[in-house]
Amino acid sequence: MLFRFGKMYISISIYFFAMIIWVIFFHRINEFIYCLIALFLHELGHIFTIYCLKEKISVFYIIPFGFSCRLKNQSKIGKDKIFKIILAGPVTSFTVAGLVFLWTKEFALVNLIIGIFNLIPIGN
Repeated sequence: MLFRFGKMYISISIYFFAMIIWVIFFHRINEFIYCLIALFLHELGHIFTIYCLKEKISVFYIIPFGFSCRLKNQSKIGKDKIFKIILAGPVTSFTVAGLVFLWTKEFALVNLIIGIFNLIPIGN
């Protein structure tokens, strides 16, 4: 499903809805909400950096295990900007983990795992 939001498109995977049904069926709503919020905050780190660097998002994806986005003219963006954009997500996750550790260790752990997972070098 594809929606337009201003100059950006939002794509919601049909598998995301299947994941919601699975979560409800197995009574894992709290864990799902923790993960969804943590993933959204992580992605906001990327998005905030993208806008600070004066770049544009063409498509924002909502997929079963999180969020993703595609940049306009991504092939023309310098490697230094790409590095900053990539690093912004884990930095956000680690920051959130540190800020909420005393409040809720489960949510802090989810953010820590997301941050570490995103430091694994995959791709070019």
